[in-house]
Amino acid sequence: MPQVFSDGSFKLCAAAAQFDNNLHLLFLQNPEKKTNLILGVPGAQMPAGQQVMVKVSVDGKVTKEKGAVISQPEAIAIPLADDPDLVRAITAGNVLSIEVPGDTATFQMKGATKALKDLGACIDQAKAGTLKLPAPAQPPIPPALAKMLVEAGLKDARAIPIDKIPPQQRPGDFAWQLGERVLGSVRSFPLSEEAGDFGAISQKYLDQLKQSCEGNFTPNFGNVENLTAYGLRTGTAGCDSKEGKIHVAMTMQLIPVPKQQGQEKQVRVLNVYTHETVEAEKARADSANQGIYKVLQERGKQPLPTAQAPQGQAPQQGQAKPAAAAPKPAGQ
Repeated sequence: MPQVFSDGSFKLCAAAAQFDNNLHLLFLQNPEKKTNLILGVPGAQMPAGQQVMVKVSVDGKVTKEKGAVISQPEAIAIPLADDPDLVRAITAGNVLSIEVPGDTATFQMKGATKALKDLGACIDQAKAGTLKLPAPAQPPIPPALAKMLVEAGLKDARAIPIDKIPPQQRPGDFAWQLGERVLGSVRSFPLSEEAGDFGAISQKYLDQLKQSCEGNFTPNFGNVENLTAYGLRTGTAGCDSKEGKIHVAMTMQLIPVPKQQGQEKQVRVLNVYTHETVEAEKARADSANQGIYKVLQERGKQPLPTAQAPQGQAPQQGQAKPAAAAPKPAGQ
């Protein structure tokens, strides 16, 4: 079964095999025919994100220890891409054993062998252009955010498929490009009461941006504007980097989320809209930021019908902080 990126381009092929022990194996293969294995354990409540060591054995002859990741509470992702010998053994073997902390699962490989063969055929068809691809599960930019960009006068914004970028390098939850050298993005953060008021939150964010700047950092921000629905703060920041001066125009939006039944503390969502570019293109970035700010300012005069990140997706978990490595402006 083929999978696609949010822009509709081919991503990988997946083949599943279900066994009598109620466990599942999902084989994934990318266009380079690098294979990974997902062990599905229905009903499990494993801590997502935790790394574990697993032992993979085929017919008791080929045994390898692998560093795996609990990708979901019911799934463990086992990388096989760097071990073609193990993949060949799984394809030709009869019994596959996967030993995880506290348990061992054993699989008769009849179904898995067929699954791997189906993967190869899927990849070959994708490369040949004869494979029918499914529609993307979601667009690169949700409709609500796309509408906001149009209202802000950014009709020429080109969506960037974030899912094609490694997570640690993504400029935001969603991103777009203006011209050749202006990179727009929005990132959302849930915040607790302990984070302080909007002034303290926004200042902490700027302080962390300063730490990520390798040269002189020059922020220029206005005061917090408290509207009926939420707070806003907008401004610009410059950073002297090795490649030249980077200019970032930014609008921060802090939305209070109504308490749910049984919830003791207030939860808020910080949305950070940025337009980043080189010094020569800062006027365009500033104009785009002003467009976003005016839309949010007008909308904020009325209470929000529902408290959520306006780009249409639940905010990511984590504290308010910039990406570990700021992306270079488009065109550099």
